[in-house]
Amino acid sequence: PLTIRVLDSMQQVPVTNALITLSDASGKFSGSVKGTNTSGKGENGTYTFSKALSTGLYTVRVTFPGYADAESGLSVGINN
Repeated sequence: PLTIRVLDSMQQVPVTNALITLSDASGKFSGSVKGTNTSGKGENGTYTFSKALSTGLYTVRVTFPGYADAESGLSVGINN
């Protein structure tokens, strides 16, 4: 599984109800987690993707009302 933690960059507090999406290097949708403030779905700002990811490059996108969208690159290798 892949776990991502989302924090408000100014206040360093967890963002609990965001939408986290993953896309592969070609832009193809690879999965998402919608925050519900429960375990693995935003509780303490933690989001878990249970689906196994293939080796490669991905884009992680975080959206939440009232915040600017954020994107970051992610590299998944054999030993990740």
